[in-house]
Amino acid sequence: MVCCMVPLLVALGCLVMPTESILEIHPEMNFNNEIPRPAYLRRSKLRRPAHTSPVPDVQLDCDIRTTTFKTAMDRVGDTRGRGTAIFDALRLQECNTTRKQLVASIDGTTDGSRLPRQRLYSNETFHIFVSPTGNDKNAGTSISSPVRTITRARDILRGFRLRKKNMESNLGVNQSAIVYLREGTYYLGVSGALTLDHRDSHVVYSAWNNERVRISGAVPLTLHFEPANTDDGVPEGTCRAAITPPVGMSKLETLDTLFDLTDDSNANLILAREPNGNAYTDLQPTGYALANGNVNGTLIDPSTGVHIEIDHPRRNSTVYPVWGKDFDPRGPAVWYTHGGIGERFAGNMTFWNGTVAAGLRWNATGGTTTQGYNVSGFRAAHWPAVLRGTPILHAFQRAFWGNQQWAVKGVDTSSETITFKHGGWQVSRPLGVGQQPFFVEGVLEALDAAGEYWADDTHGILYFIPNRTAATTPRPPAAPPRCESHTMHVAAPQLGRLVDINGADGVSIVGVEFMHSRRTLLAPYVVPGPGDWSIHKGGTITITNAADCKVLDCIFNKTDSNAIFLSERTVRTHIHNNDFISIGDSAIATVGVLEHNSALNPATSAYPEDTVITGNHFSTVGIWGKQTSALFSAVTCSTTFRDNVAYNGPRAAININDGFCGGHNISRNVLFNWVRETQDHGPINTWSRMETLRRRSDGNVTMYPEWNHIEHNLIMNGPSGNRDLGNLFPCVDNDDGSAHYYISSNVCVYGGMKNYLGQDKIWDRNVIIYPGRWSGDPC
Repeated sequence: MVCCMVPLLVALGCLVMPTESILEIHPEMNFNNEIPRPAYLRRSKLRRPAHTSPVPDVQLDCDIRTTTFKTAMDRVGDTRGRGTAIFDALRLQECNTTRKQLVASIDGTTDGSRLPRQRLYSNETFHIFVSPTGNDKNAGTSISSPVRTITRARDILRGFRLRKKNMESNLGVNQSAIVYLREGTYYLGVSGALTLDHRDSHVVYSAWNNERVRISGAVPLTLHFEPANTDDGVPEGTCRAAITPPVGMSKLETLDTLFDLTDDSNANLILAREPNGNAYTDLQPTGYALANGNVNGTLIDPSTGVHIEIDHPRRNSTVYPVWGKDFDPRGPAVWYTHGGIGERFAGNMTFWNGTVAAGLRWNATGGTTTQGYNVSGFRAAHWPAVLRGTPILHAFQRAFWGNQQWAVKGVDTSSETITFKHGGWQVSRPLGVGQQPFFVEGVLEALDAAGEYWADDTHGILYFIPNRTAATTPRPPAAPPRCESHTMHVAAPQLGRLVDINGADGVSIVGVEFMHSRRTLLAPYVVPGPGDWSIHKGGTITITNAADCKVLDCIFNKTDSNAIFLSERTVRTHIHNNDFISIGDSAIATVGVLEHNSALNPATSAYPEDTVITGNHFSTVGIWGKQTSALFSAVTCSTTFRDNVAYNGPRAAININDGFCGGHNISRNVLFNWVRETQDHGPINTWSRMETLRRRSDGNVTMYPEWNHIEHNLIMNGPSGNRDLGNLFPCVDNDDGSAHYYISSNVCVYGGMKNYLGQDKIWDRNVIIYPGRWSGDPC
């Protein structure tokens, strides 16, 4: 059935629409323009279908996918491989069509070249050239004498400005300069991150003449493999190579991820894990075993925490009227805590109580999840009590609201338990361990599958099972494998931040591909507010206390941290026409800071404001972190997220973590394939459990947010992902206390709209199609 959200009084029931294609229901519907008022719901077409099945017929489903593809192409164009990626993600080959046929049917689609780049250089007065083949002893002022490193170009500009700042006719700190980057790969894992401060304002870092420029947070390694001896504790057929850091580096920080540089595929190698799997290609429960409950004890004593609540002033809300306390009908709670459970976070505070597991028991025989999925048995009977290296355990949170990681302390095979050193801070609401999926990586004894590696940091040896061979244990192949001598070039990520802008205004980064930022799973996390999420405070590009910065026409490809992180008082950032591909955590995060000891003092707030995010292509986020999104917003004002295409993620595409300020505009986006590995969420998720004073632009103080607008979006649940996790999959999830939302003229496919414990919301002119397909929930 097809249900339509019309003005709120009518929306108490569902208008039952015919089961023809949406294009037949409203043939003049154009997602490029405003959807007309309810006049398009022609009375002559209203009828009750012969059945009320929540499942659409095949042709309607294909029509919906085709419309989604065409709308996505209108938003971001068929450039840089976007059309192929979107076509595949929608699984349109199941609809007996090809990408070429669909693109040919679209008027005005781009031809696959780069989108036109806006001119940023009109005030250019000075430039520096950089090339991977340059020399840092060069002046860098001509294309024939480039410097070699980007940091050297920065230092030349700093020196020039320092010498000339008092000469009116020359370059001052507020005049523009440009650093041209020539084609090639810049390995910042060797030269160091690009850090920019107030001395570096008004500089453009741009690829020269559309050349392919890559900035990597890795160091390049050349591995000369020879057959390993089984006396090393590795299976027959394993190769080994000495790890030789680049000149000037005594030791590598980490080898927990590696990428193959042999060709242009940038394929990841797999750190030895149990059960076998590949985080870049698998969705849970593939590659996971099943936990079997907690071990005794907790990592942190929650009784040592101090709860804080502020009763005045009060918000006009029955459930969330005060700071640090709620009156939820499911069970009131005081939840703002210093110390205790908050010790695991930077700032020593959290907005949620609970316990942090000290370990888990495993299920050696495999089993079936509560949702009916089969999972592998956990094979660790041969593991020693103390594991070499730094193994990490990844487990979904008990309610499937995300996942958590812990450094492994030890193993007890007799009781089938694993104990933890530290971790568990990757979600803000710990719920212990039940029977959720998990895996462990970085274990020598788990090295048993083609494509896996393990690094012996102590002796500087890397063991690897090539894809053309397989190990003889514990799964014997038909013929004994062999390791043949060969050389392999790999990238070993070392830096979580590649570009760190702090206090520099007017910095632009244009036309660059960013790669290989290291994982930050066990780095410090913060809890920015009483939404469910925690986050690592940093990203591949981190911008803090800056104004008017731009990230344009860039690619973020297999960056294992957050891609772009905006922090504190960062204003008027423009993020446009970028590609985010296989991101380890969130793609874009905007996170402010509140001084929680004086939570209702607006003078202590420092938050991003007036961020504009347009025309970007998000293709898979949350490779490692499962409480991640295309856009995460916390303690932030007035973010515009418009004309983007975002798909393939474990949780929400857009998560508004609190009701701090509002003024957000989420419009004309295409969102699909979200909430693929978790539950109780939607592609757009919001919370507002916190009351906070803020100063408005007119100078007055208020504790009420501006209205948020969610309009003209095409949102589809599916077609891919684990759809039977047993809970809601609304298109727009206005959860706990969400307030001041105007939701209008959206098309929601295979999901409805949720309102829980909130107020001041308007739904108007939305089209909802088969809302109960996955969960069985009514319109």
